[in-house]
Amino acid sequence: MALVSVFERIARDEGKEEGLQEGMLVLTTSLLEQRFGPLELELSQPLGKLTTDQLQALSKRLLSLSSKDDLKMWLEKERLHG
Repeated sequence: MALVSVFERIARDEGKEEGLQEGMLVLTTSLLEQRFGPLELELSQPLGKLTTDQLQALSKRLLSLSSKDDLKMWLEKERLHG
């Protein structure tokens, strides 16, 4: 019985993390589109591959980005260091 609850707890935690990541992605993408207009595939596709921590870092950095080029450079840097 205890074994089942361990697996259930792990599954629940993973589900929460996925939900948090998806919500952060939707919000961050929405804010970026509000600031810069529609995002090209070369920008939107890498956003979907970011971790929750990376999305949080991007959301903190978002207001200091002044162009899509700044976003592209940030994404490239994360790809190299992430």
